[in-house]
Amino acid sequence: YYDWINNFNDIPDIRLHKETGNRFDCNDLQPEGGLQTIFKDGSLSTTPSGSLEPILPPMRHPGFCSDDKLVMNTEYLVHDFKTLCSKLSRTSRTVFVDLGASLVFHTGEPPTLSLIKLYQKFGFYFDHIYAYELTQGNVTELYDSLPAEWLSSYHWINAGVELDPSSALNPLSLLIKSFRPEDFIVLKLDVDNPEIELSLVKQILETPALHSLIDQFYFEHHVRLEELRGPWGATVRGSVSDSLLLFQKLRMKGIPAHFWV
Repeated sequence: YYDWINNFNDIPDIRLHKETGNRFDCNDLQPEGGLQTIFKDGSLSTTPSGSLEPILPPMRHPGFCSDDKLVMNTEYLVHDFKTLCSKLSRTSRTVFVDLGASLVFHTGEPPTLSLIKLYQKFGFYFDHIYAYELTQGNVTELYDSLPAEWLSSYHWINAGVELDPSSALNPLSLLIKSFRPEDFIVLKLDVDNPEIELSLVKQILETPALHSLIDQFYFEHHVRLEELRGPWGATVRGSVSDSLLLFQKLRMKGIPAHFWV
């Protein structure tokens, strides 16, 4: 699957094709013959946003159990770009919400930047990137590190997220108030605070309006996973089993939830 991903030729914004009336075939955004030519029947999960990787431990790249160099590798994620493309109209707005947006502690390219570039490769260019980060940082260095084409869409919010739905810093309320189901919304949650993270996930599960808004959800759920006891430390809550059940609940609500790094 990732051989196909890496060999795929970048395409312009899908909406440009739809706006000009040029013929664009969303089938071009999948391997020839479809994902089923690569994955066995029943091996992928299915949501309204198409197929995605199954819910399995170790909650990230399976190879990292024997090779810790793969701990930040995201080549376990499966995206059904054909289905995502078919849901996109020429007037859809594209939004990436990054909760826990620190870009400085990773060696090499931060996984979030790689993920956004993956979407761009397949024609999903974000109109807005809302980046929430509690830790105070050097804004000049941050913007200097971003690709030039992102500068007009990148919104750096150097503050923690709020749980109160009436707060201007509650990102879920922002989505409900500002966007529609026809828009394309990607949400990433990794604020390294289990109380805040799990409270936000609870809001997602209990708010039907969000089920039709969130097209892709990435969440690093900090639980008692022996291989990550060192880096996660005191931030863990619950077990691997708890995490598998939580992600099952999210997917059963129609939310394409992925384990994040």
